[in-house]
Amino acid sequence: MKRLSLAIFFLALCSNAFGASFTEVKLKGFAVKAAIVANPEEQTRGFMFKPSIADDEAMIFVYPRDGVYSFWMKNTRFALDIIWLDAAKKAVYIKENFLPCENDPCPVETPPNSARYVLEVKSGTVKKTALMLGDRVDFDLP
Repeated sequence: MKRLSLAIFFLALCSNAFGASFTEVKLKGFAVKAAIVANPEEQTRGFMFKPSIADDEAMIFVYPRDGVYSFWMKNTRFALDIIWLDAAKKAVYIKENFLPCENDPCPVETPPNSARYVLEVKSGTVKKTALMLGDRVDFDLP
C-alpha cells in the first residue's frame, strides 16, 4: 500500500499541472495542447520534475493583470522556449532555448515588457514556427 501511495504521489508530481484544463494554442499554424495554469501554486510548479515534453505540449500561464513576470528553470529537466504575450496575445518577448538550471542560484529571465500571458513550449518551437515579436498567438480560454 505504501508503494502505491508513493507511486500516485510521484505521478501527480510529474504531471504538467494538477487538475489543469487545456486549450489549443496556435503559433503561426502550429498547434500545441497547452495546460492552462492560472493559480500561483501551479504557476510556481510549471514543468518542474516532469521528465520530458512532447513536441505539441505546452503550458499557458494566465495572469489577472499585465505585469513583468520572471521565469527560471529550477528542477526543470529539458530546455524550453518561453513566449511572453500581451493582452492582445501578441509576442512581446521571447526567450529561446532556456536551459535547465544546474546550480543555485538559477538564472532568471525577466522580460523588459509587461505581459498578460506566458507560453512555455518545447525548445526549438519558436525557430520551427518562425515566431517573431509582434506575432499573434491564437488560443481561447474557458
